[in-house]
Amino acid sequence: MDSSQLDTISVKTSDNVTLGYSVAGLGSRLVAQILDNLFAIPLTLIAVLLYGALASVFVTSTAGTTFADAGAGFFAGFVYFGYFFVAEAVTSGKTPGKSAMGLRVIRIDGSAADFGAIAVRNVIRIVDVAVVRSDRQLRARRSSGVSLAPGSEPEAARRPRRRHREASARPARAAARCA
Repeated sequence: MDSSQLDTISVKTSDNVTLGYSVAGLGSRLVAQILDNLFAIPLTLIAVLLYGALASVFVTSTAGTTFADAGAGFFAGFVYFGYFFVAEAVTSGKTPGKSAMGLRVIRIDGSAADFGAIAVRNVIRIVDVAVVRSDRQLRARRSSGVSLAPGSEPEAARRPRRRHREASARPARAAARCA
């Protein structure tokens, strides 16, 4: 498969007409994400500041402060990821950044993404960020020499690596067993 086939998705309609959609490149996606972050991050900061102001009025104990701080983090994630979900759901797959770059989210068959598809896409976005973050934290702990509790590493990291035998050693062993 050549690169031109990877850059275009072809869809055959029920009328036997083939439509081709160009897949957005990394550069245009990156610029769209940066433009969306110019909206999402200030919106998130404003929401967290309002949350903090509200929490400072009602929270009086240190345990309550810890709980309010955790709530602020959760609320920040909710607002940030909610921006993308609401923007894509309301505008048929176009956030302001995607719209500025001439992009939109579509289904693999070329139809407009519906509410369910956009919901799944944004849940996967959250899981994707969580997995990347936990993987980075695990690598940082390993490289810093911090000891990990048993079971906190992936199983592949706990198993000792086996050395691969050379291919020529196997037939010799098989021949020795047969003799």
